Amino acid sequence: MTKENIEILDFEDKKTQGGKSYTRFKTSQGWMSCFDAKSINDLKKKVNQGMVTVDLTESGEFKNIKKFLGENEEAEEESKKSVPKNEFPESMKVAYAKDVLCSIIGRISQQKFDDEFVEDEKILQLAKMATNAIKFIEKDIKLP
Repeated sequence: MTKENIEILDFEDKKTQGGKSYTRFKTSQGWMSCFDAKSINDLKKKVNQGMVTVDLTESGEFKNIKKFLGENEEAEEESKKSVPKNEFPESMKVAYAKDVLCSIIGRISQQKFDDEFVEDEKILQLAKMATNAIKFIEKDIKLP
């Protein structure tokens, strides 16, 4: 068994082929099943409520929650610290910059692109333009 900090995002009640009730929880680490009734009841109350600590076991490709250990305030505080309130996470910036770059390239005709932007340096300039656009937008957007 391993002790893990996860966030509960959703759940669905299920039954095994033998008729035993269990609940599948969508977590920050993927779907996990739980068969312990007390843990199930506690975890259902924690949907989108922050990080919790659980005991996990793995069986092949499946992860099972054996026991709910409680709220994890330390992990919750750490996750709040990791992304300042008015700043995008780095992965989000990269994703947006990629979308902007694709949009810029999509607006350049194929012939012009082939003639002028074949060199890596030119593509790098477009990528920097996209990244700067995201930085500019980030300054004006207030995240909750």
